[in-house]
Amino acid sequence: MTTLSGLAGLSGTFVLWRESLARLLTWFNGRAAIGRLFYPKLFGLFVTLNMGCYWWALMTVYPEKIWTDEAPEILLMSMPVSVLGGMFDFLSLFVTLFIARRAIASTSNAAYIGYLSIDADPCVPRFARAWQNGL
Repeated sequence: MTTLSGLAGLSGTFVLWRESLARLLTWFNGRAAIGRLFYPKLFGLFVTLNMGCYWWALMTVYPEKIWTDEAPEILLMSMPVSVLGGMFDFLSLFVTLFIARRAIASTSNAAYIGYLSIDADPCVPRFARAWQNGL
């Protein structure tokens, strides 16, 4: 059973979470406002991260294929995989930022938790699939 003092502590926790999320969004928005190349650099970071993960997975699972005649083909395949993965991550970041802004603007703790419980990653491929099929 919950006591009133327990609820007061929980309310303080929500205040702390909101303040932390607001500070993070303020920091992100400040970084974006300072540099006009912030978004291209961020996209480049996501592409590079995807490329690194692709090659790490390849070296882990098929290390023998990297040093064969298939290496140029594998390198060419990694380019669109990395760019498309970077686009997915970039779009997912903006969906997540949108959800976080809505969560901070919410007036109740239940709405705050509801917004933060939304998993943005499944939304992005569904949107992409719908776009591919002509919405």
